[in-house]
Amino acid sequence: SKSLEEQQGRSQVLIQRLQEDLESSRAEAEQERSSLREVASAKSSLQQRMGELEQEVALRKSHEESLQQRLALMEGEMKLVHQKCQAAHAAEEEAKHVVGDVESLRL
Repeated sequence: SKSLEEQQGRSQVLIQRLQEDLESSRAEAEQERSSLREVASAKSSLQQRMGELEQEVALRKSHEESLQQRLALMEGEMKLVHQKCQAAHAAEEEAKHVVGDVESLRL
């Protein structure tokens, strides 16, 4: 009878330890679930931000391409203006020669 009481006492101690371990495991599992929710939320926020940044990069690339096209057009226009200036200068020089030739004929 005494041996049975001792065995029951030890059984109660073991059951109490198991219950404490179970509660501790439940608390750890809840903490892990909470951590997983936080990580999932952070991941979602980062993915959204990444999408926004990818859109911004695409927009900036498009703007850069547009600026490069405008630059190419302006460079083409600048070459054309330069050619016109050279032609005008050549025409002016030719006019000076013609005026000089006409004046020399008058004399």
